[in-house]
Amino acid sequence: MCRIYFTILLFLASVSANSQSTYVALKISDYHISGFHFPSESPPVNLALKINVKTHENLLKQYDANPIFSPVLKPVPPVNSFLDAEIKNYLMAKGLNINSQSPYILHVLVDQFEVNYLSGSGWTGSVKIDVTLTYKKQQLFSQSTMGFQKIKSHHSKYEKVSEAITKAFLESLDAVNWQSFGMKLQGSSPKAEISNKPITQKKQAEPIIKTKTESVKLADIDQRIPFGSRERNKTFAVVIGNEKYDNEIEVQYAANDARIFCQYLTRTLRVPRKQVHLVMNATYGKMLGELDWLRSVSKAFGKDASIIFYYAGHGMPDESTRNAYILPVDGNASQVRTAIRTDELYNTLTANEVKKVLVFFDACFSGAGRDGMLASGRGVRIKPKNEEVKGNIIVFSAASGDETAHPFEEKHHGLFSYYLMKKIRETKGGVSLEELYNYIRTNVYQKSVINGREQNPKINVSPGLREKWQMIKF
Repeated sequence: MCRIYFTILLFLASVSANSQSTYVALKISDYHISGFHFPSESPPVNLALKINVKTHENLLKQYDANPIFSPVLKPVPPVNSFLDAEIKNYLMAKGLNINSQSPYILHVLVDQFEVNYLSGSGWTGSVKIDVTLTYKKQQLFSQSTMGFQKIKSHHSKYEKVSEAITKAFLESLDAVNWQSFGMKLQGSSPKAEISNKPITQKKQAEPIIKTKTESVKLADIDQRIPFGSRERNKTFAVVIGNEKYDNEIEVQYAANDARIFCQYLTRTLRVPRKQVHLVMNATYGKMLGELDWLRSVSKAFGKDASIIFYYAGHGMPDESTRNAYILPVDGNASQVRTAIRTDELYNTLTANEVKKVLVFFDACFSGAGRDGMLASGRGVRIKPKNEEVKGNIIVFSAASGDETAHPFEEKHHGLFSYYLMKKIRETKGGVSLEELYNYIRTNVYQKSVINGREQNPKINVSPGLREKWQMIKF
């Protein structure tokens, strides 16, 4: 969910007969946070929000300082400008509108953001934030949350500083009841657009705020996403959630699958956020562009690079050749030229020699969808042919043969995606591919049998990895 890089600017200490305290001021040089816990479903109507992020005027300005350790005071870190950009990015990824002229203002005040070392106890991080939603000076929602994390480590282990305060910050965010401000505006249009144009209101009819919303119960994997310890600076990922199609039925929960999986990549697996491309409802051109990006980074980083490609959406077969395809949102299941063949996808991902390529398909390729048949299916399912993959690639697929990749209704996720992320959550990313596959296969099969609709995930491994893929770590 998050990555934070800190440069220590100030080392401050006060020493007494019984205790020692070290206070550290931090400069944020490449500071990225994603994965704020909004409800797994979008609010009833997308509000156009103005985002106002501020830090308390005394934040990181007051120190109990020993002059021996703090000869020079440095500027306050630009926490507010970073948070402003990142909160806007995440809200837009959720489908919410950002408009600097909106009368609806989401205020985020960082009251406390500090890390210190207590003698013999290790590093501690603490964060306090206040979140308030207002409409023309009328307060609609307000909540204050705290985050506190303690990490056992020697005072010289400064790399633990970022871990302590990162966990504290994420804990404070997780504590916010984000769904409470997903309030429905009576008479508002349900279709939202991102715009920077001023918002105009009808003079006679001010919107009426409905403060009661339908409660959305978050799945266990959507909450308290763990923060991993090992950085993956040479990993690059594309995560696609194709839910709303122009010409086909929707893929229920595909968007939520992609959003939460992205959080596991950036928080638990600690892939730098700028190296994870999250794409919602990707068109044909957008999908090709993302594949071109992965080919470029694999060329640039070569054998040091690891590639992850995750796709939740429609798969489809060619009735004559039984080739498998993934379908962009502007594609048509009756026209294979509007889709992307999976073997062409594999060829792109392995065009350059890399350390490993992991592909996850929460899709089926039989002509069925999570909630019915595709337009071209005519009620007949097709068993796609088995594909030979090359290079260092391992493909996890949600279903086998002519099966359907089903939704997990209670969890608001695809069945395959739910157990994929659950295992990452349980192991904090420290799982072998064999262990991951066995867990997914067993649990998806058992749950699908209980529901009366059998689903068997499968794995496809390139020849070069067949003798060793089991021991490879995620």
